[in-house]
This record gives sequence, C-alpha cells and structure tokens, in this order.
Amino acid sequence: MANEIEDKHRGRPPTLSRDTILAIAAKIPVEGFSLRVVADRLGVSPQSIYYYFNSKNALLGVLAEQSVAQFPPIEASDWQSYYRNSMLGYRRRLLASDSPALAPEITSTWARFNDQPSEAILLRMEAFVDFFVRAGFTAHQAIEVWNLGVTLVARSVITRLSDGEIEQHWQGMRADIESLGVERFPRLSAALAEQGPQMEEMFERMVEIAIEGVAAFYGVE
Repeated sequence: MANEIEDKHRGRPPTLSRDTILAIAAKIPVEGFSLRVVADRLGVSPQSIYYYFNSKNALLGVLAEQSVAQFPPIEASDWQSYYRNSMLGYRRRLLASDSPALAPEITSTWARFNDQPSEAILLRMEAFVDFFVRAGFTAHQAIEVWNLGVTLVARSVITRLSDGEIEQHWQGMRADIESLGVERFPRLSAALAEQGPQMEEMFERMVEIAIEGVAAFYGVE
C-alpha cells in the first residue's frame, strides 16, 4: 500500500503524457492558471506535471506556441494592409482563444515564448520581414516595424483590457482627479466627463497611428 501511494507522487504516471497535459491545460483560463489546477483536472499530483514541464511558465509557453502555430498566414496586397491585418488579427485571435501568448511573463523577448525558441514566431517573423523588404523596407527596418507591432499587441496592458475594464480605469482616474482637485486638471476632467472609449475602436486607432508613423518615418509608400 505504501509503495502504491509513493508511486502516485513520484515519476511519470503510466496514463499521463505530454499531449494529455497540453490538451487539458489548453481548456483552463490563463487567469488563475497553475500546475495544481492542471493536476487536479487530470487527477494526478502536481509533481507528475513537473516530469514534463518544470514550471507553470514552461507549460504556458508551449500552449502559446501551439496557439500561434495555428494562425493562418496573412494575405494582403500592400504593407499597410499586411501590418493592419497582422496586428488586428493577431490580437483578436489571441483574445478569443485566451492564449497565454498575451501574458507579459511569457512574451518577454522579441521572438520567444518563456525565453525558449519559438518556431511559430520565427516563421511569422520571416514572412513579415520578407513582405516588408519586397515592399521597400530594409531588413533591419522591417524588424523594427515588427517589434513595434509586437509591443502594441503583446506588451501593452491596454490591448488586453475589456470595455468594462476600460470603464473601470476611466472611473478610477475620475476619482483620483476629484481627490486631488478638479480645477488642477481641466482638460482631463472634461475628457473624463464623457463615456470611456470602446477597446476595439481604440486599438484600431492605435494601429492606424502606427501605420501612418511608419510610413512617415521610413518614407515608404
């Protein structure tokens, strides 16, 4: 009996596999995600998960890789449309799938997940740079433009907010200004008196600003 209990908490359970873990983990929301939650869903001990993944972020990194690998290629006739479709489509798909690819601790580098090589990102980046070079950019310029897009989509807190969360921030700023003295912030007070922006519309405007800025700075039509 003692040996059976010990075996349950050590090594690799005979019915557990990497694919099984990933399949179950992919169904768990990123918010509140933990190896213990995954283990509970599988009916095993957390130590069993460590046989395959040495940390929560390691597991999330693989899930992020899988989600990005499933994205279809971008189709566009010009670099502006390509850039626009890349950012809007990438964000929408990541949000719809609750992908950990939007988690700051997972996307802390240019082209990696959890600081591990990402074939999915590098393939997308290669296609992106190739398209932009053919559109008139240098390879280095294309990489800079790529990084701007990654910053807007994956590293900006704003892009992960819902309309309700935007309104909460709006209300928070109103309360802060009232506590500090409305007369000191006339412009902000006037703006905050109106309803907060819709997240999707605000992000679309941010994308258009980025496109116009890239065109003006690099001089590529």
